[in-house]
Amino acid sequence: MALISLSKVSFSYGADNLLDGISIVFNDNEQVAIIGDNGTGKTTLLRLLSGDLLPETGNINNGASTYMLNQINISDSKSGGEQQMYALMRAFESRADILLLDEPLGALDAFTRMNMQDEILKIWQEKQQLAIMVTHDVDEAIYMGTRVLVMDAHPGRVIADIPIDLPFPRDRGSREFVEYRNDILNKLHFAGKKS
Repeated sequence: MALISLSKVSFSYGADNLLDGISIVFNDNEQVAIIGDNGTGKTTLLRLLSGDLLPETGNINNGASTYMLNQINISDSKSGGEQQMYALMRAFESRADILLLDEPLGALDAFTRMNMQDEILKIWQEKQQLAIMVTHDVDEAIYMGTRVLVMDAHPGRVIADIPIDLPFPRDRGSREFVEYRNDILNKLHFAGKKS
């Protein structure tokens, strides 16, 4: 069931066209990872979904409640993991239909981050809320997402919507996982060079 949809949504900041003509549907029980370089409009897209920003053109159909969690600034990885776990538990315990996660694990070291990915997946599988997560980590997007949206800049747009057809828990070293990784890396590397 569609919880939120965007139709030809555009948003600019000054002369910078941050998002242009975004049309996409997010369904109940999905965990959608959004990946792309800096300046592709990932966080702007989350802010539009949360209602914090309004589109200049196009429509956002959202009858659901949202909860937005930004990255927590962390100085110590151990305490950071605990802080992040507490913040994530609060997010998932909220009565929101949609969780918007803006690089929630970005400040953690690699090992703590992988443990937290498993914790998030465990809670998400219990709660079955729609979760939309921005990340710069391709492996994290594949490991956690039921779909991965790949974004490109100038103007910000979705250049690929990739369903991840792998069972949980996922094996980062499997042939299928590596194929998804290579496909997404190619799309990121060649983004903007295609006509």
